[in-house]
Amino acid sequence: MITAHIASLAEREESLKRVICALLPQVDRIYVALNNYQVKPDWLTKERKVYCELLDNSLMDTAKFLFIHEVEGPCLVWDDDLVANSRVVRYMELGLRKHGGAVSLHGKTYPRPPESFKKWSANYRCLGNVLEDVPCDIIGTGVMMLDNRQVKLDLSVFDHPGLADITFSRLCHKQGVPMTVLKHHANYLTYIAPAETIWRTTKDFSLHTKLIKEFLI
Repeated sequence: MITAHIASLAEREESLKRVICALLPQVDRIYVALNNYQVKPDWLTKERKVYCELLDNSLMDTAKFLFIHEVEGPCLVWDDDLVANSRVVRYMELGLRKHGGAVSLHGKTYPRPPESFKKWSANYRCLGNVLEDVPCDIIGTGVMMLDNRQVKLDLSVFDHPGLADITFSRLCHKQGVPMTVLKHHANYLTYIAPAETIWRTTKDFSLHTKLIKEFLI
């Protein structure tokens, strides 16, 4: 069974609807953490393959991992502003079978030791061309598939809400789990630009730098 896991903000409901519609035919079940929603949207509760839960936004982006412990097997972890094409889940499942651990369409590599979070060696973007499968140091968790039989995951590892990519990657490094960015072309996904993102509103990356220096050694 393949499941999808999404966290969404209330102001992104229309975006979420497009994301859900694209993923529904490709997975067996979708789990949605509804951050700051006052009520569960009617259109969402009518979908028999969708389970959703109302939350405050204290977990921020890490809420997308909330239900992974309830299932076993390939778990697609997805952002609410990226619309998948009709073949992406199958493509990522094949990539996961090939590489194991966690695969994504986004990731970064860093020199050793890293100087700064913002000074990467390579940035493999989900909205850019990636010409071959490449291992990465920090994996993009918003376009990722993991096998939770290989990655031993619980929410306690996410000790810095808003930094899911770093804290998940830290766990993979600790457990010796491979992380791979899969090759893809720049138009593989459709991006729905939100009014605000965690990345845009972050001014100080000193914590990011501190964390990666602790495990990228």
